[in-house]
Amino acid sequence: MIISELKLDPFAGMTGQEISFEKGLNVIIGPNEAGKSTLLNALRMAFFMPTHYRKPVFDQEIMPFIPLSGGDTIRVELKFRLGKDVYTLSKSWGESRESELRLPQGGILADSQAVQDRLGELLVLKEGTFNAVLFANQAGLSSAFKSLSENPEATQDLASILRKMVFETDGVSIEQLDFKIESMYNEYFGRWDTMQRHPENNRGIHNPWKNNVGRILRAYYGREELKQSMTDIRSYEEELEKVVNIIQTLSDEITNLREFVTVNQLVVDDVKRRSLLLAEKQAMQEVKKRLSTISSDWPKTDREIITLKQKLKDYKSDHRTLAKEMSQAETYESNKRNLEKFRRAKKKKGQWETAEKTLHRMKRIEQEDYTSLELMHTKIDQLTTSLAAGKLYLAMTAEKAMKLHISQDFEEETLHALKSGQSFELSAGGEILIRHDDWALKVRSGETDYNELREEFDNVSKEYQALLNRLKMVAFTNVKKEYEAYTEQCKKVVSFKDQFEEILDGDAYEELKAAEKRVSRSKIGRAYV
Repeated sequence: MIISELKLDPFAGMTGQEISFEKGLNVIIGPNEAGKSTLLNALRMAFFMPTHYRKPVFDQEIMPFIPLSGGDTIRVELKFRLGKDVYTLSKSWGESRESELRLPQGGILADSQAVQDRLGELLVLKEGTFNAVLFANQAGLSSAFKSLSENPEATQDLASILRKMVFETDGVSIEQLDFKIESMYNEYFGRWDTMQRHPENNRGIHNPWKNNVGRILRAYYGREELKQSMTDIRSYEEELEKVVNIIQTLSDEITNLREFVTVNQLVVDDVKRRSLLLAEKQAMQEVKKRLSTISSDWPKTDREIITLKQKLKDYKSDHRTLAKEMSQAETYESNKRNLEKFRRAKKKKGQWETAEKTLHRMKRIEQEDYTSLELMHTKIDQLTTSLAAGKLYLAMTAEKAMKLHISQDFEEETLHALKSGQSFELSAGGEILIRHDDWALKVRSGETDYNELREEFDNVSKEYQALLNRLKMVAFTNVKKEYEAYTEQCKKVVSFKDQFEEILDGDAYEELKAAEKRVSRSKIGRAYV
């Protein structure tokens, strides 16, 4: 495998960094913190770090390379060759997680696991082997270069070194051993702060960790829960002891009272009987007092009942009279409201009808005709203005008396009689035409396509005049005045109609009119009128 290009955008302190590797040995030299180790870490992560991982992996492996200047994603793009086949590998970690391996034949692998599987086939050796031999740190660079320089058979030398490492580890790969050690460490020390000797972030049993909890932390939580249980049990026992003491005291009091009752039973029975008799006596006295009051007040109450019956009879008579008056008053108010509504509606109806009559007498100009005429009028002004934008000036002197027919721009021809030696001057925007019985002279401005303007002017003028003739109007100003007056009168008609219907508020005008006639003939209606 030969690496040809490496792009970091961004990765650690590098952004938009592109590095090309030449054929043969490439040496990167630079001072400390120049980024040599960053390039090595970028290569290692490109080959062996999947883009789908757990949170602890992000904190340990990826977070150190997030740029301090900001951002939440790192990206690496790598091109390498195997023989004549060229591969392109792109990966991003962080908020954006993507893997893509472009194959020599044009295919693309985008699944993270599929990319890692194919890389494993292409790399042949395991990650631990690369980390120990190829991705050597600065301390191991001298020995690595010495081994390569002494043996020109680089591939065989590498295979020999790898076999030695496998034999020394009894056939267990370094990555497997590292994974086993990490797994056992997490199994025992997960979420446990070994320096402070308590859970990470001081999360005790009241806010315990739920995930990735090791044996030590589980035992710690168990011990703390037992402590809490012991404290609760002690508190419970103390409360229970207090309750038992109170129960014992009350039991002793009950025993003493029972003994007293047994000795003084007859006295107790007499006291109970006396209490009942006293209550009955007091109740009888209250009844006697009420009966005495009733007997005393009876004649007076009888007289009051007779008086109240007479008042009730008078009140009923007054009620009938008031009800009749109320009905008349309600009828009056209703008639009053209807009469007022009818009079306002009648006035508004008269305004509406007058406005409609005025509208019928006015000349009606359709909006479509007015709009067309307005557009043509504007177009004629524009054409005239366009022609007037040119600049023509003509001066001549007659050698002998003559008659000339002269036209300027779009104006009609006019006859001019000149005496011998008489001079005259002309100015126009686009064209001057002078005709004599023996000759003709036409002068045009070179800045304007006069023929096109003239043709358009003639066509629009014909349509304009035809529409004026059909409307029986002389000029556009007359049409505009008539159209605006007609439109304004239409608005008045609609306004009067809406006001009329608003006054009626759902009532029928003819019904209000009939009601007005009935009220006028009635006594109460004549009084109101």
